[in-house]
Amino acid sequence: MPNLPLELILLIIQQVPSPEPIAYHPSHIVAKTLWSCTLVSTAFSAVATPLLYSRCAYLDNEKRLQQFSWNVSDNPKLARRVTSLVLDFHHMDLTTCIFENGSCFHQRLYIAISDLLWPIRDSLRRLMVDIPMRLLPMSSCMCFSTGYLHRAFISLTNIEELCSVRDELFFGFGLGLPIWADWTHLRRLVLYNVDLDTTDNFVNGFVDALRHRTSTITHLALPRPDGYDYTERPGYHNLHFGGLGSVMERVLIIDDHLSDRQNILEVAAITEASKKSNEFPKIALVSSVPAGDPDNVIEVVQEWVKGHVLASTLWDIEGVPLTRYPSTDQSSDDE
Repeated sequence: MPNLPLELILLIIQQVPSPEPIAYHPSHIVAKTLWSCTLVSTAFSAVATPLLYSRCAYLDNEKRLQQFSWNVSDNPKLARRVTSLVLDFHHMDLTTCIFENGSCFHQRLYIAISDLLWPIRDSLRRLMVDIPMRLLPMSSCMCFSTGYLHRAFISLTNIEELCSVRDELFFGFGLGLPIWADWTHLRRLVLYNVDLDTTDNFVNGFVDALRHRTSTITHLALPRPDGYDYTERPGYHNLHFGGLGSVMERVLIIDDHLSDRQNILEVAAITEASKKSNEFPKIALVSSVPAGDPDNVIEVVQEWVKGHVLASTLWDIEGVPLTRYPSTDQSSDDE
């Protein structure tokens, strides 16, 4: 078999990663293949290295995070290659403040993430965060690092897709609107367990921020949201009448058991009536828990969402369109 021209081999290397996944895990065959190519020759490395930074920025341990951060800080050309990023630290014990080598692990983690985000803030377009921010201890050693991380996230104004797997990307109360409120390019938003209830304006800034960004957001997914399951609660009206905007193409409410939602027919009637007047977008319910009723429902929902977002398949799920009218015995005349 004759030797292939170098130009053809380099072209083949460029076709190794698929554009769909946000980022390949280091154990994935694509990431391993690209890493192997960097060791073959200078020519191979010149093609494979940028692809590693653009398609394989999946960081799930402190060592990899630190090394990646140092590399993009020292090399602006590599930093500009980072368009997609996954921060996956949910598997670590983040519930207690652990001191190692004279410093707090949480503080080191926050600062390392911040140091990574600053040099890639202009190029980053897709971001998945799998860190249980609500569980992180708000101790005195975290005050500086939390504020530093908060400012680093706010600077990501070119983000087009954000997914927070474990919570709504919680940074603590009293920090104003969510970090994504001023991301003018944000189009796809996935946030776990947001509160749609605006009874307490101090706690909830999600609805206000969503209204602020309805001119750009086209896809919204809310796994297990609070405050939407009863028509008398403000969250119900915020979801359907709170300014979601006609530009939205998909709104997915992702939950574990659709049958547990007693007001599905009532929601359906309002949704259908509003669809006829073109007031807001298609809204669908999605069940993400398989048969068997597992005990760890919360984690199952989170992992289900995570898998679909990583593979860029979430928006292809049809779900249960809310297009049915309730029967007469379901009316609210008996209040």
